[in-house]
Formats: sequence, structure tokens, C-alpha cells
Amino acid sequence: MNGTIPLGRYAGIPIRAHWSVMLTVALLTVLMAQDILPAAAPGATAVAYWLTALAAAMSLIACLLGHELAHAVLAHRFGVRVKSITLWALGGATTFTDEPCTPKASALVAVAGPAVSIVLSGLFMLVTMIMSPAWLGGLPVTGFAWLAVANLVLGVFNLLPAAPLDGGRLLHAWLWHRSGDKERATVRATAVGQLFGYLLVGLGVAELFAGDTLGGVWLALIGWFVASAASTEGQQAQVLAGLEGVRVRDVMTPDPVVAPGWWTIDAFADHVATAGIRHRVFPVQSFDGKPTGLVSLADLASTRAQSQRQTRLHDAARPLDPDTTVRAGEPLADVLRRAAPRTNSAFVVVENHVLVGILTTADIMRAVELARLGHRPVQPTGPTQW
Repeated sequence: MNGTIPLGRYAGIPIRAHWSVMLTVALLTVLMAQDILPAAAPGATAVAYWLTALAAAMSLIACLLGHELAHAVLAHRFGVRVKSITLWALGGATTFTDEPCTPKASALVAVAGPAVSIVLSGLFMLVTMIMSPAWLGGLPVTGFAWLAVANLVLGVFNLLPAAPLDGGRLLHAWLWHRSGDKERATVRATAVGQLFGYLLVGLGVAELFAGDTLGGVWLALIGWFVASAASTEGQQAQVLAGLEGVRVRDVMTPDPVVAPGWWTIDAFADHVATAGIRHRVFPVQSFDGKPTGLVSLADLASTRAQSQRQTRLHDAARPLDPDTTVRAGEPLADVLRRAAPRTNSAFVVVENHVLVGILTTADIMRAVELARLGHRPVQPTGPTQW
């Protein structure tokens, strides 16, 4: 998601906040300071109302982060790699590099977030109940009570059986357990999610006509998000189902043209132009023949002209890492899941530290399009353009 601000890391997991979170905080602060707090605790000063409202709004965002961290921590315990956690206007999103291997693991990861929200609701309610009588009816009690209700709503709403909500993940895990077909379960769960999203949009429009502008717009936005996300996830599941059994070796370009890491950018560009090489992305090799990185013509073109005669390819290349290296026998569907949130243009195919091929996003899209047409890709017999 673009427009995010890094907040830090937890157990190596990047935590980011989209700029739209500030809009949510501002909206909640205004709503509480002008309506909720004065009605529940009259007699306080305007400064007290605004400070309490801001503290409550920020606390809810922290609770939302706790909800997402619960997903991440439990996923990590099941061996699922967590890519990042992002907070935004309508909630939070925990992005996984891969997925739980069993329905049980999937269900437990899904339920962890709502469980934390409901526990936090209980804790805030307990604090509200045990505060001294001198505070009763004051702003602190009202603030804690609001956080208790807000976390309860967050937990219960997320348990609704509509993907991509956590309840939709639970529905998916149950359907997966019943049928044994993960992708088919995803398609069915996302269909329910789309229906639920459209229902929320309809309710939001009805509230607009009833005079509740803020509530109607908010509900319609949530419904639109749920329906759109469910539709995208369902389409991806259908594609992944069509790629069942397809391996990287079926799609990759074997024995690709390589870029010697010790060459300069200028020398390599001249070689590409004069030799008639039509490729755009190249694996970079060291003296010993081991792949060390990836470089594209776009990368080289972005280098300052005066530096191209001195800069070596291994200095201009993007280093290889687990997210840019795949194995020939790896299922293509797994690579597609990894490629979806990335912008890299290629993967290096390595076996026993030896370069055997290159896989580009164009190769993946070709396989996806063939799958939609009901055909399986066949390993290319000659060089392709990428």
C-alpha cells in the first residue's frame, strides 16, 4: 500500500501506518469531543473533552495494532512468514508471504485478532467498573467505557463470515476442512464476502436517505472495501486453482542470457545493443558462475550517464534474497502469491546454487492467461522476450 509511514518493527515485522489513519483519528476525536463526551459527562472544560477524545482515539488505533499483531504472532508460530502490518482508515492488514498449511492453523490465525479485541474490551470494561466512585461519571470512565464498546464492536464485526474479514477466514477454513480443496473454499468464501459487502453498501445508502450522513458514508465505504477485496481474492483463487500442478520449470526461460558482474554498465549496454539481445532483465553472475543479483535495462538507464563507464554491473544490480530466488520444482502458485505484493520484474531460478533459468512477471502472467483459457503452459523450447 503506497503512502505509508514506518512506525517500527516487532519481531522483525515492519509496521506501517497509511496516511488515512490520521483522518480516522481526527474524525473520532471530533465526534467524541463534540458529541459523545459532552453528552455522557457534562460539565467538563472544552480542553478536557478534546484531550480525552484524542487519547481515546489514539488508544483505539493502538488496540487495532494489537489485533493485527495477534494474527502475526500466531501465524509465526505456525511457520507462516509475515511480510508486514499496515494500519489504514478502515482497519488494519497483516500481509503474509505464504499461507497456513492446514485448515486448523488458518482458523486459529484468523480468530486470534478478534479474540484479542474482545479480551481488550473486557479489560476496559473491568477498569470502568472498578474505578473509584469519585471518578464515576467523569471523563476517564467515559473514555474507558467507549474503548470497551469500540473493541467489542471491532471484534464482533470481524467475526462476521465474510471474506476478507476474519470471520470470512474462519468460514474459508471450515469449507477447506469440509471439502479438502483450499482454492474452491476460497472462491465460495469470497462469494459470501461480496454479497455481505453489497448488503453493507445498501444499508449505508439507506442511512444516507434517513439523514445519517456520517454513518451512511462510513458504512458504505466499509461495504465497498469488503466487496472489492472479496472480489479480488476470489479472482486470484480461481487463477491459483487453474495453476495447480504447474511448476516453475514449466514456465521459466532456461539458460538465460547473463550479465557478467565485472562488466561496466556502458560495456554491457553496448553488448546488448550490438548483439541484438531483446531481453530486458538479466541475472548477474560473479567470476565463479554463481548468481549474485538481478539487473534490468531500466535500472541501468537510471544510472547517471557519467557513471556508466565506471560502474560495474554487480554494483548496479539488486542483490538476490529469498523473495527474488525460486526453485525449478516450486509450484508456480506459490511464486504468484509471493509476486503479488511486489514490484520486482523477475525471479532467478536456482538449483544447488547454480543458475538454471529466469522467471519474469511476464512469464507468470502468460501462465495465468493460459490457465484462464483452460490450458497448461509448456516449457519454452527457445529464448523468449522479457
